[in-house]
Amino acid sequence: MTTRPAGITGRDLVLATVRDAGPISRTDLTRRTGMARETVNGLLTKLLANGSLAESDPVAAGHQGRPARLLSLGPEAGYVVGAVLDSAGVAETGRAAARVAVSGLTGEIEVERSRPLHGVTPAEILDEFAALITECVPAGRRVWHTVIGLPAPVADGVVHTSSVLPGWAGFAAGAELRRRLGHGVTVVNDANLSLLGEVTHGVARGYRDVCYLRIASGIGCGLLLDGELHRGANGVAGEIGHVQVDETGALCRCGNRGCLETIAAPRELLGALSAGYGEPVSAERALELAEHEAIAQRVLADAGRMIGRVVADLANTINPALVVVDGPLITEGGPIVAGVRESLLRYAQPAVAERTAIHAGTLAGRSALLGAVAAALSRLPGAAPLSRLMAAHPSGVGVSASGAAAAAPSSARPGAGALPPAAPTPTTPPAAASHRPFAAQPVVSHETEKTEMSGSGRAGPGRGVARQDGAGEGVTAERVAGEPAAGPGGAGWDAGVLGGASAGAVQRAGAVEVGEERGGSPRRRERVARRERIAELLRTHGALARSDVVRLTKLPRAAVVELLDEMCREGMVEACDAPVEQGRPGRPSPGFRLVTPAELLAAAAISAYGIRVIVADGAGRVLHQAAHPVPMTVSGEAPVRLAGELIASLLAGNGHAPGDLREVALSVPAPVDPVTGRFGTPGILPMFSGFAPAEVITEVLGVPCRVENNADLAALAEVRRGAAQGALDVLYLRADQYTGAGIVAGGRMYRGALGYAGEVGHLNVREVGPLCVCGSRGCLSTFLSPASFGAVLDAAPFIRESEDPQQRLMKLAAGGHRPAQRALLDAGRLIGRSIAPLTNMLNPAVVVVGGKYGEAGPHVEEGIRESLMRHCTPAVTAGLSVVSTALRADAEVLGAIESLLPHPVVS
Repeated sequence: MTTRPAGITGRDLVLATVRDAGPISRTDLTRRTGMARETVNGLLTKLLANGSLAESDPVAAGHQGRPARLLSLGPEAGYVVGAVLDSAGVAETGRAAARVAVSGLTGEIEVERSRPLHGVTPAEILDEFAALITECVPAGRRVWHTVIGLPAPVADGVVHTSSVLPGWAGFAAGAELRRRLGHGVTVVNDANLSLLGEVTHGVARGYRDVCYLRIASGIGCGLLLDGELHRGANGVAGEIGHVQVDETGALCRCGNRGCLETIAAPRELLGALSAGYGEPVSAERALELAEHEAIAQRVLADAGRMIGRVVADLANTINPALVVVDGPLITEGGPIVAGVRESLLRYAQPAVAERTAIHAGTLAGRSALLGAVAAALSRLPGAAPLSRLMAAHPSGVGVSASGAAAAAPSSARPGAGALPPAAPTPTTPPAAASHRPFAAQPVVSHETEKTEMSGSGRAGPGRGVARQDGAGEGVTAERVAGEPAAGPGGAGWDAGVLGGASAGAVQRAGAVEVGEERGGSPRRRERVARRERIAELLRTHGALARSDVVRLTKLPRAAVVELLDEMCREGMVEACDAPVEQGRPGRPSPGFRLVTPAELLAAAAISAYGIRVIVADGAGRVLHQAAHPVPMTVSGEAPVRLAGELIASLLAGNGHAPGDLREVALSVPAPVDPVTGRFGTPGILPMFSGFAPAEVITEVLGVPCRVENNADLAALAEVRRGAAQGALDVLYLRADQYTGAGIVAGGRMYRGALGYAGEVGHLNVREVGPLCVCGSRGCLSTFLSPASFGAVLDAAPFIRESEDPQQRLMKLAAGGHRPAQRALLDAGRLIGRSIAPLTNMLNPAVVVVGGKYGEAGPHVEEGIRESLMRHCTPAVTAGLSVVSTALRADAEVLGAIESLLPHPVVS
């Protein structure tokens, strides 16, 4: 079982509480930490003596009693450091720069400096960084953590192959810089840090689904998926610069041809402009020329359209609410941003294009540095989670009085007009350069475990949620969680901020709703993490003796006793016979297990092949199932209502009363708005539009209903029960005429800002291809319809004319007919080529191939594997597995059952 990397000491808890609360009295500090007053006073004596804390003169309180002295962070509390290898100037000067910012623990940037880099080797460059950081930090002061951003894929502190830093591949930059500095260091891709900077202080504030494009020496991308920074299975997600846009194009430094970087990177654009104008053209000069020169306008606009072509594919498959475009050639009203918008409108689904905002970055080139400071602050013990930065409406989408959602206008963009002050010059003394860009918003902490939030997290009838404040569980000056000490830079801290962790969790059966709990005090966050740890352990191992819970969680015995008693009172855990303990001396320890709700769960999956329904117990074990063939009709409401009636019939036929049912999940073959629960406007499947399917099911069965897209649920089922068990980043492909994809990112089912994530069937394959049901031409699904295999079917012998074309194709391929097998192999290649950009962006560990065409043998799977290995970057394919579905036609309905169950996700 993977748990939170380390508990925090009493000293760290005091510092974290003072940092969170600001000036605070001893009485309030004791109450917030839950520690004994004598323990707090003993810690304060030491912290005041060494200067980590300071205490004010007595201040009159707002209540009766003597004036209180207020505690605040002192001069010896320490600093965090953000650093970035800035490659933006390489295209013009051939030289990168080191940028460093030193911040106090509450977010005040006290020193910010930049210096050209002269080193050639990675070791020489890190020497220069170490010297600059040492110069910027006041002598003798503690540095808790440094986060450095590099323009290259990074995983576990090791740099992967990069076209921007080709000599760094395999270099352990984190360990090397840590050795030079003597404190904790984390190395992160600079696009991820830039995204974090825009989320915490820029144009992306308030959004939960963001795609950030950094167009500098290369083209990189950072992804925020449902409020979580996404790194992928190998830590190399976001490789958008190496998406192939021209198979016969120029050779890229990665070894492939026609990558986006070879067409739209500033190096290529400035080189073309310099050749055209007969003189060196800088980025600044290019923007000036583009204001009045048609040639410069066209060069930059064409680059924007090429970037936008890839962005449109990402909008169709990842479905962000906001795309931020940043770099030295980017301005809000410039030709590159205009070109991106033009391509988005041309190639993305209309509903997606209308509600995907495109904006230039707003932090004047400082986004990565501010993100590095934010990431370093998040490494402090007891730091607040990312969820507190996401207080706005999900995805930054406003809801009008009529209930229709619309993106905020550019004049009201989150973060607009709220830029931090310009960086101080190198000669500015630290005390005179202070400002607090992060003071108003606590920064990211991903040190807590991840927990899959079943469905949308909206509470419905019969789903009670109980808040738990609880008392402290034996906090001492030595340890809060009874674990070995670890601080920033110590064991366990390298997995931190960008590793991805869920900010929300719902534990059922007398649950704790954790979303707001984790945004509370450090003590409360620690308590919630302990409860999750115990629940995860019982869910994984089943019934356990209390002594085993203590041993496996490494929590103090008194804390485990208190928490188990509390969870028993809430109905989440129950006492039971402990497992037999072989050879263990002493009296038996009491046993505990998670409570299995007595009510039943039900699920239905609607597809073109009919309706499948399942009734399961509260733990998800299938009790009864049935299937009913139903053809697609012009009305989508009829099969939804029939699905509810089939569930009622299955219950009654097996002796269950209607009141035995607790909740239903419905799988549907169309996008569902994650906020409203309604089908969108007519487009992909016109029959499924304009109504809320959950309302129909609830009307029939009288219980709450959760509705999800079929491919999303199939992906969840394969992760929980099927071919991708144990993987956290998974892409499920439905390979047949109804092509779609489901995404599991960081162990969580990902739907997209509007529920359109995974719509790979409507990726544009050919500009003048067949007309699709969505109204566009050349969509992938049009090349996978039975009609597209007509030449093979017409020439095949001994086939009944009345047989379904798809079934005929499957029988031929399964029977060894070589043309049919080759046709399916080519179909797999086409699917793989089409989803290669998505695979580069998400960096999944497993691609699961499902759908009807896979039932005829491995041909489609082999074609997909071949194309992914050919068109994705080596870093992405290094650990990629392409496997066939283990659940076949049951994946969607089993995924629906799984969506009703609380499951932890561990990294």
